[in-house]
Amino acid sequence: MSGIWLLPSGTALAEDRDAAGLRVVVTTIGDDGISRFGSDGEPGFFVRSGEDSFMGDIWNIAGTPSTNQDGAPPTAYQLEPEGTGGVKFRVAQIPPRTSAEVEGPSNHEGSEHGMHQTNTIDFITIVSGEIWLRLDDGVEKRLRAGDTLVQRGTRHAWINRSDRPCVFSAVMVKAGE
Repeated sequence: MSGIWLLPSGTALAEDRDAAGLRVVVTTIGDDGISRFGSDGEPGFFVRSGEDSFMGDIWNIAGTPSTNQDGAPPTAYQLEPEGTGGVKFRVAQIPPRTSAEVEGPSNHEGSEHGMHQTNTIDFITIVSGEIWLRLDDGVEKRLRAGDTLVQRGTRHAWINRSDRPCVFSAVMVKAGE
């Protein structure tokens, strides 16, 4: 594994098939042109850190252009999608009173706790709870359930100052080099 994402500092990464109640239903089109349910189950890759923290990678597409039948559930952790235009769909929960710790190739040496950066354009929607987003310039914004963020490769940190977990979904699109 190249890193740990959304886990408190010092926490070991351990695969846990509980999947926090996440259910992934995938549709497909058969050879006969009829729409069908292709699968119904847990995320392809899921990790939990403590009772209130998890990350589930739902679907990966290796690059674009792609067809509407491309992609697959991930089988291992990757911080970013593969290939220019690659897409990753992720759901995560950050526990109350914590910041998301990221370790791996996207960190800058000597960076602030939790600050990280990916070479992606991210479309993030807060599903429940609230979270603070801090950028390089020190400015922070609070995001609440229903808010959507378009993050364009900026260094950032997630901080949950509330008493409740924050759940968000993210579509990450790999940018060109």
